Amino acid sequence: MVSNFGPEDADDQQQNFYKPQEGLLQQGKRFLQLGRLPTKHDFNFVKLLSAGAYGGVWLAVHRDTSERVAIKVLKKKDMMDKNVVRQVMAEKNILQFARSPFLINLWCSFTTKESLYMVMEYASGGDLAAYLKMCERLPVDQARRYIAETILAVEYIHEFGIVHRDLKPDNLVIAENGHIKLTDFGLSKVGVMNRTSVLEEHSVAGVADFKDKQRLGTPDYMAPEVITGQGYGKAVDWWAIGIILYEFLYGAPPYSGDTVEELWDQTLNAPVEFPEDDEDDEDEENRQDPYYVIPEARDLIELLLEKDPARRLGT
Repeated sequence: MVSNFGPEDADDQQQNFYKPQEGLLQQGKRFLQLGRLPTKHDFNFVKLLSAGAYGGVWLAVHRDTSERVAIKVLKKKDMMDKNVVRQVMAEKNILQFARSPFLINLWCSFTTKESLYMVMEYASGGDLAAYLKMCERLPVDQARRYIAETILAVEYIHEFGIVHRDLKPDNLVIAENGHIKLTDFGLSKVGVMNRTSVLEEHSVAGVADFKDKQRLGTPDYMAPEVITGQGYGKAVDWWAIGIILYEFLYGAPPYSGDTVEELWDQTLNAPVEFPEDDEDDEDEENRQDPYYVIPEARDLIELLLEKDPARRLGT
């Protein structure tokens, strides 16, 4: 379906425009250099890429420059009804200041009477959840590169006091150049940037930066301290990286259950286990297999999946 005016045709009043700083403009989109502020009428909305509880993300094409973008359209009424205005504005603020090659770019944003429009970089390779579903597991070299780029993205946001809280393959997208981009900061918690967050001083820096006991995130990737309702912080992202790395290498997360409760029981109590055919590292032929997981990779996963956040790698 192609729409000239997007998901909202009658709403033309435009306010609160944001465009990137000059440095990002120079490496950004030509439509930002046309001498006028973009509006929704400048884009053809080609197809809906994903839909959520209070909006969706569209693939759109600028009508003058033919540049492809992803536009997140969020209905203000739905955001207010679901009490997620602060979450949405936190995501917008994070993307506005972020300057990392491993974070999705926000090119500009604007509001109308009914909606917020966030015009972002389009990642033509799709997300890693879909990619994993297609290929089942990743060769070790590819997994190493993707997880390294994910770590660089996470370290970058942690430097600014941001905890993502929903790291998973669905939120890692493949850019046109083949590199990974971290996206979807809707559940992120902001500390240094936003001092209205409730901070909790703790003897172990970064372990419980936020006095937050909400169970936010995706169950397969939730750290033990999130499940049990402890105060938590940056360590939850390192746990999720461990789950993602295991999934890259073996095709599925390490913990499972028929119900969320069973899954969480495994997460809290079961040790991480590896397939038996990975144990024989003396077999030279086995080690030549591009999918063979070396012992050091298993060690890294175990360090990331340490159930005690104070001892977890990265904290």
